[in-house]
This record gives sequence, C-alpha cells and structure tokens, in this order.
Amino acid sequence: MRRHTPRPLTTLVISALVTACSAAGSGNYGQGGNEPTDAGNAARDVGPGRDAGQKNPGIDAGTPSTPGDAGFTTLADGNRVPNPPVDAGTPSTSTDAGFTTLADGNRVPNPPVDAGTPSTPTDAGFVTLSDGAMVPADAGPGATGDGGSTGPRCGAAEVCGNGIDDNCNDRVDENCPCIPGTSQRCYPGDPSQAGRGVCVFGQSRCEGTGEFGMWGACEGFGVPRPVTCGMGLDFRCNGIIDEGCECRPGATRPCYTGPMGTAGIGACRAGNQTCVMGSSGSTWGACSGEVIPEANDRCDGVDRNCDGNPNTGCGCVRGQTRSCYTGPTGTAGVGLCRAGTQTCASASDGMGTAWSTCQGEVLPATDTCDGMDRNCDGNPNTNCVCTLGASRSCYTGPTGTAGVGICRAGVQSCVRTSSGTGTVWAACTGEQRPNTAEICANNVDDNCNGMVDEGCTTGTGCPNNAPRCGGICCASNEACANNVCVGNGQLRFTLSWDISPADLDLHIVPPCGTEIYYGRLSACGGTLDVDSCPALSRSASYPSGTDPCNGPENVFWQNAPASGSYLICVNPWRMNSGTTARYTLNVYRGTQLVRTFTGTRSASTNYVQCTRNAASFVGEISI
Repeated sequence: MRRHTPRPLTTLVISALVTACSAAGSGNYGQGGNEPTDAGNAARDVGPGRDAGQKNPGIDAGTPSTPGDAGFTTLADGNRVPNPPVDAGTPSTSTDAGFTTLADGNRVPNPPVDAGTPSTPTDAGFVTLSDGAMVPADAGPGATGDGGSTGPRCGAAEVCGNGIDDNCNDRVDENCPCIPGTSQRCYPGDPSQAGRGVCVFGQSRCEGTGEFGMWGACEGFGVPRPVTCGMGLDFRCNGIIDEGCECRPGATRPCYTGPMGTAGIGACRAGNQTCVMGSSGSTWGACSGEVIPEANDRCDGVDRNCDGNPNTGCGCVRGQTRSCYTGPTGTAGVGLCRAGTQTCASASDGMGTAWSTCQGEVLPATDTCDGMDRNCDGNPNTNCVCTLGASRSCYTGPTGTAGVGICRAGVQSCVRTSSGTGTVWAACTGEQRPNTAEICANNVDDNCNGMVDEGCTTGTGCPNNAPRCGGICCASNEACANNVCVGNGQLRFTLSWDISPADLDLHIVPPCGTEIYYGRLSACGGTLDVDSCPALSRSASYPSGTDPCNGPENVFWQNAPASGSYLICVNPWRMNSGTTARYTLNVYRGTQLVRTFTGTRSASTNYVQCTRNAASFVGEISI
C-alpha cells in the first residue's frame, strides 16, 4: 500500500476542524457537551514545530485575524485558515457542543484529541499498519495496524476528517463541515478493509457555496470482489493475496493417484491436472489420462497391475497357442501321428489362465492295412499280408497253363482277417483252369496244352468242317466263345464275365479314332456282332441259342485290320447293386490267342467314352 502523501498545513487544520466536529458526538452546531480539551495542550500534529503535550502558540505565520476575518488567519502564502483555539475565549458550556467562542465572538470546533500513536510530519495523522496500509488514527481499539487481523471497526459515531465510514452506514464523514472545493480520500465500506488490496480509497469533494460545506459522495473507491487467482492481488481486502487459490487457473501439472512406485511400471502412467476456478477459489481438477494398477493382470502379456511382472498369476498369455502331443514319445510326426494345438484361456475358477486340452492331435491307432502307418511305428502295414482293398492276378492251375488255350488267371482281393487285426488275400476268382479232357469239334484248346481237339476224330460233323458250339454248328467264318458262335476273321476281341445277369459293354477304339460299341456297331472295318444282356435283359436276337447274360460280346475284323493302337475298355453299363463281375477279354489273330486281359467291375456307370484316362480302360494292343 502506498503511503499517503503529506497534506498541506491548510488541509491539516481543516482536518482538525472536521475531526473536532465528529468528536462533539453529532457533528451539528450547538448540541451536546464539549469534548474535553487540554486548553492548548491538545495532542495533535499540525505540522513542524508543534509538540504534542505543550501549549500551542498562536499562528505566527500570518496576520492576526480581525473581527471581519471571522476567526481565520491569513498565512504568509495567502491562504486563510481557521484560528486554533485560544484561551482568550470563554470556555464552552454543555450547550456549546464542543465549540469555543473566540475573542472576536466567532465559535469554532474544538481540535480533536489524538489518543492513538502520534503521527509524524509525513503521515498527516495516519497510522501505518503492519501490512503497509495507512489508515487514520482513531481513538478506539484497533487503531494501530495488526497485520489484517484487527483494524478500524464500526463505532457509534462518525469521526470527521479521517475519510472512513466509522459508523458503517455506507457514508463517509456525513454531517462533517468542510471548505467547499477541497477534496479528501474516502472509503465508505468496512473500515478494516480501507486501503487494503483492491479496496482502494476513493475521493470525495466538499460541496457547498458558503463558508463551510459538506462532503459529497465517495467516488472511485474499491470494494471486495471474487478472487481471480493468479493475479497476485488481495481481492477480499483482508491482507491475504490470492486467498483460496491453490493454483494458477489454466496451469497444468502431472498427477498420479495410484500406489507409490507404480507409475511408469507396466501399463501404469501419470495423467495431467488442470487448475480450474471454483466458487471459493482455484483448485486442481481431476487427474485425467492416468492409468493406475488393475486388481489383476489380464494374462495378455501386459503388466496391468504394475508390479513388474506382465502375467502375475497367469499360467500362460491369453490367446497364445502352442504345439501339444499326448501320444507316446517318438511317435509324433511318424506315419499319420501329428501334434495338435493348445490355446491359453481363462482358468475354470476365473482366476488367471491355463492351457486348454490338446486339439487336433492324431495319436497312434491300429493299422488298417490300407497303406497308411496308423500305429506310427514306421511300418504302414503292421500285421498286414496285403493292403486292404488291393487286388492281384491269381492262378491256381498247373504251372505253365495260364494263358494257354482256354486257361486264364483270376483275381484276388485283399480283405481283413476274421480277427480284424490284419489282412489276407481272398480266394482266387474268375480264373479258368484246364479242362480234364479236350472237347472235340469246338476248335478250342480245352486242356490248355497248346493243342486243339487233339485225340478227336477228324471233322466236326458240321458242314465244311465248321466249328460246333454248344451242340450247334457255327458258320465256317465263325468261332465258338462261351458256347456262343461269334464272328471271326483277321482280328477278334471277345469279352465274357463270371456273374449273370450283368451288362458289361465292350468298347474298341481302332487307329482311325472312331469308337465301336453298342451305340456304333461298326467303324474302320470292325464290327460288334454280339451284345450280351443289354440293360440286364437277355438278347432276343442272340446269334445262336439263349443269351447267358454273362457274355460274350464280340468285335472282329473280317479282313486285315489297320496298323496302329487299339484301345480296349470294359464299361459296366448296368449291374445289380452290390455285385462285382470278374471279366476276361481275349484277343485273337485268326484262331491264335495273342493276349488276355482280366479285371473286375462293380458299379453301374452307363456310357463312358473309351480313352486311356477312363475308369473303364483295360489296355491297348498294337498291330
């Protein structure tokens, strides 16, 4: 607080007059008793050379007043001021209300009694408090500064000349006379707040047109107001700067409310606080953006409880997978055996994590003799004689007879043993072994010794010595097959099978590329002359006798065939469900057997074009 500038002697004297008015009790002329005076020993400061406690001499700086001067003295600088009290007048009575009658008959207010600390020539009757504020000295308690805890308080009467609202009625020095045109500082609020912080003094002007006037309204003074933190001001005028302010509004600072030592560990991190204004001052707002420890880790590889271990209480990291295998050591990766996968999931008790059961693993099992090492011992067919479902050619006739004359091999299939722990070859089916004796007149080597009709009388008993077949004489250009007369020439393909009824179709593709079959009976010089059991019905136009429904089917070339490859297919056009036919296909050049093909067919397929890639493909010969 800036100290008040010393006022001129004129102002001091006027202040003394105004103070005297207030000391009288009411501030009105002719009422109340006199303020006790010291008859010239008033303890007041009126400028240099005036000592408190000693009799005041007259004003010697000017000319003594005359009756026409109305109790004033003209100073050397030309200013006129009221004369101080003198002992030449008549002491006032109780009706004088604190005034003194001078020798010239004028009545003036008695000077104030300064019961406080004497002022110095530089503070013009004010007291400097411990917080630096200057307030007028009053006669009551708390006149001297006490650091803001005490100070001028409301009194019963206004004290003139101090610029303070002593009686707390929001008016300053009311009813106190003053010299019109002069001004003084003023404060109409709580006296204890005057001159503190934002409660600055205002100014009031003495208004009137006569010799004395009255103080006008106080203007420009400050009043307490809500604290604006960070301004460094005493907004409440109590000597406390930034009262209630914890921080500067808008300022930020790091914050963390988690346990000490966890910030910066794992996922935990500090946040930020912003200073905000409230109704009573500023304070730090909520801590935003911080991450504090969770009660438990989530087992996801992140240290969420911030103890330095990312997976406290976790058997594994949630969602993580690993290879697993529960089979015998050394079997994983052998044969069909392979490892599975375990996934890390929540434990059954809800606390932590655990590995799931092993999913997708393949453990050792009994070999099924299908070529797969199911028991994972490195042998795909342990205890297996053959591979289940496999087939092979077989022949149980005398050695050297297979493929001679009518003799032909059969087929064996690999089947499971009765105990189910292995496999064996089944019986040989579809084979043709030698007859015990030659059948005469059939032009066939029935006993598979390489000779035809040996031991038979000359002739077949048929015209032109034609073949006899099933008791029937064939044409001279025919041959006997399966007791049926079929066409014969330079090249012949004859098909027969072992079950009846069944409709197996013979397809031949000669070098010209045009397929010969039931849908195209001839092409490129070849002819299909016998079609057995079409659609499982016995052929009504069979060449001779009754259709046995198990062949033959016959394609022949009467004349010399073209050179090149001949594709051979056997297509199961129609078969009874669950049956398997074992076929034999013989290839003849004239009367000489040059090739035999055997195999099985088990599922109806209707027409399938004969190609090397077709399922019905048997083989090929070259001419």
